[in-house]
Amino acid sequence: MWRISTLLLGCLLLCCACNPIPTSAPTLTIVPTFTATIEFSPAEITPTSTPRPTSTPHNIESMWLDFVTPISGDRLSSPIRFRGRTNIIPSNREIIVRLYDQNWNLLNETTTMLQDEIGQAGTFSGEITVSGYTGPAILVAESKKNGANIATRITIEP
Repeated sequence: MWRISTLLLGCLLLCCACNPIPTSAPTLTIVPTFTATIEFSPAEITPTSTPRPTSTPHNIESMWLDFVTPISGDRLSSPIRFRGRTNIIPSNREIIVRLYDQNWNLLNETTTMLQDEIGQAGTFSGEITVSGYTGPAILVAESKKNGANIATRITIEP
């Protein structure tokens, strides 16, 4: 019996010597792998006699206008000087500026031209006169090309 217990103890010691007890928890690293199949088909090339455009046309529908001066709440007297900007200058370059009273009755209007290159950002400026009216008013700038507009509320003083 003594020999069996000695033999078992020896086997146990031998196993421990060959496989040391880990001092930290084992780490598991997962490396994802995948396979993708991409199929290419040859492009059809057809000769064309019309030249391709060298630049992308500007989207006039996305045009916006903004007044730099006057700003909403300003108190002004005639002539009312205005200055504004736009992100895209349309081919006709025209901006109509209208002045309305608080009930949207037209007091006066003028046309001004946008400065800088067509298709680029630009500015506009000018003045509009009013006579015989004081009080709240609305100044509106509108593109003749596509109707983009901006309005600001002001007060006209004597």
